[in-house]
Amino acid sequence: MPIYVACDGSALRNPGPAGWGWYVDEECWAAGGEAHSTNQRMELTAVLEFLRSTAHLPADTEIVMVLDSTYTRDCLTVWVHNWLRNGWQNSKKQPVANRDLIEPAYNLLKVRTGTTFQWVKGHANHPLNTAADKACTGASAAIAAGLPVPTGPGWTIGGPTPAPGPAAELSPPTAARPPAYVQDTLGF
Repeated sequence: MPIYVACDGSALRNPGPAGWGWYVDEECWAAGGEAHSTNQRMELTAVLEFLRSTAHLPADTEIVMVLDSTYTRDCLTVWVHNWLRNGWQNSKKQPVANRDLIEPAYNLLKVRTGTTFQWVKGHANHPLNTAADKACTGASAAIAAGLPVPTGPGWTIGGPTPAPGPAAELSPPTAARPPAYVQDTLGF
């Protein structure tokens, strides 16, 4: 059975205090952030950090990465092939933005034969996406407030998790909720 993970990013101002988060379940999620970054960089960072956290898994482990960012998906699955052919230059012959995140994520994905991407609409009550969004917005809010970032337990699973059912059948996960001081900031 595949491992389903949602990856998300947020920036309170773009750029500004920013957070990333990935979420598998209540005991397996992580978050972090930067004082000054963009939403797109944090979306890519979430994917990269998940791939780094699971690099020890067999290459053919079935992983479904749930993203609400077509930018992140397309960077890693479509555009990267042209960038590689063009020496990491975009169609305007300029250096590719966010290469420092795209290149290592792509290199990790190249050996992950069992990894696929699933796009979901953001803020549409998809349980995993909602939890990842809470993790990354909690991180960006903590950074903005000068407080410790709720980083989560990280990768803790010895095997795959069950696939989520339809969103209507599941209640939104609560474990990715940041600490109370961040919840108040975000209106949880």
